[in-house]
Amino acid sequence: MKLAEGVPLYERATDALLDLIARDDYQAGDRLPGEHELAEGLGISRPTLREALSELKNRGLIDRRHGVGTFVTAPGPKLHRGLATLRSLRDMSGQAGLEASRSSWTVETRTAPEELRRLFRLPTGHELINVRMVANVSGEVCASFDSYAPAELFDIEDLRAYRGGSWLDYIMERGDPYLSHTHSDIAATGAESEVANRLRVAAGTPILYLAETFFTAAGKPVVFSHNHFLTDKISFHIVREVERP
Repeated sequence: MKLAEGVPLYERATDALLDLIARDDYQAGDRLPGEHELAEGLGISRPTLREALSELKNRGLIDRRHGVGTFVTAPGPKLHRGLATLRSLRDMSGQAGLEASRSSWTVETRTAPEELRRLFRLPTGHELINVRMVANVSGEVCASFDSYAPAELFDIEDLRAYRGGSWLDYIMERGDPYLSHTHSDIAATGAESEVANRLRVAAGTPILYLAETFFTAAGKPVVFSHNHFLTDKISFHIVREVERP
């Protein structure tokens, strides 16, 4: 398996191990390959592998028994990624050897509510394009996306006809507008009834929520999205540096 570029090696190794556990459908009690085989397959050194294994042990996902081997104690989510870089769910799944698909895709126009009108600096009554998508990984619902952008930025019929991945995939393939970064507010919450119906879970089920605004390099907001994830299917982490006085 080739490790993703652009993030620290230790973090990439940890993610790759999680991908392997999910892709090969390891269950609690299953034994992982030996260190030599894992390090060779991931293209990393054994010290880096051991650091990643220690991280998974600290999370309670594996048990390392001296002289016996490494065993899965909990399979964890199908996808696990850091939040330092932005990738679409389709790309994340492909990197993990899994298949992403859409179970729903609707594109409509809506009058901009006050908070989005202020965000995009639009006049009263201006229309937004609203794209709603429910995403699957390996045939199982894992996320719901409810996204908005000023109507003049996109061709709505082109969006309706898009058969690729998410709206993010669509924008990245076009390269216009050119996305630079996001501002993402993160919260753990219970699924409200509408979101619960999309995710096919009971209302109140714990989920991860990202309120995400996408910006160009010039700092112009171009898309706002409500993103909801089932935490037994996908999880995220961040790497935080220690700030010293």
